Amino acid sequence: MENLSHLYLTRHKDFIEKIIARYVNAELILVESRSDIGNRIGLSKWGSPGRRDRILFPKTISITEQLSVILAMMKRESSMVHPGLADHANRLFASNSMLFLEHLVLHEIAHIKNKWGQKKETACDLWAFEQIRGR
Repeated sequence: MENLSHLYLTRHKDFIEKIIARYVNAELILVESRSDIGNRIGLSKWGSPGRRDRILFPKTISITEQLSVILAMMKRESSMVHPGLADHANRLFASNSMLFLEHLVLHEIAHIKNKWGQKKETACDLWAFEQIRGR
């Protein structure tokens, strides 16, 4: 089992685009840093008429940033009733960065596919978890 490591998304662009293509018609955009997308680790944008939806990620995601996302999932479960979210977060923590990346991509897809805004972060995490668990 490989531990978490820095993710250089430019190296995994094909992997990310294949996941996106399975679920939605969206364009992948890799930005220089999180500051380019409001200090988020990922961002989904619905397209306007004649324009595709977009999913944006920074080119690099550090180990600290990955752990921050995982801890946020655990915190959301402890403050609300969301069975399975902490288990999923623990699985991501104990696994490797590629599983984390797949979760992250599926999370952003959930926003687009289900038309869920930012208030649905937990629902997006649970949806991503179901997609991973269902394969």
